Amino acid sequence: KITAKHVVNATGAWANKNLINWGFVPKRVCLLNLGSHLVFNKNVTPNIDINSCAGSLIQEPDGRIVFFIPWWERWLMGTTESILNGDPRSFQAPEGDKKYLLDTAQETFSLTDPTQHTDEFFCGARCMPLNKKVQHTHLQNSWIEDPFHSPFYVIKPGENISALSRETVIEEQPKNLYSIY
Repeated sequence: KITAKHVVNATGAWANKNLINWGFVPKRVCLLNLGSHLVFNKNVTPNIDINSCAGSLIQEPDGRIVFFIPWWERWLMGTTESILNGDPRSFQAPEGDKKYLLDTAQETFSLTDPTQHTDEFFCGARCMPLNKKVQHTHLQNSWIEDPFHSPFYVIKPGENISALSRETVIEEQPKNLYSIY
């Protein structure tokens, strides 16, 4: 047993799962989305000093935003538009996202073959809080057994994912238990 005045549930994609496991009905509905990232060697931009510049945001014709930032003496390019359906421990990085980022790099930097400059591709899951009201006051056993397919995690946001807020939300529930989304 642990005793504390305050507890912070800073577990990302598992925030609502933890609340459910602890017997609390989450106040927030979440969308799990995947952040896909390509790491480029610094030679992808030979005329730019990687140590003396900031990141860039690239607006793609389809409305998606791609970021390009200095990262550990290399460049990190990423986007967050794919939706995760299910447990974050078992997802695969979407190959479509890798191709999308490679195409963006090819066009942005006029590269013949962007794969010559890539060091790695990786993906992570994050929890995006939605402005949807929770309609439930009690937990069902099926949600406790499979929280990622409960009403507290959605797989269809009902709007373009690019339009959703990326702001952090802190929710207190119950008193002195803070969940960060």
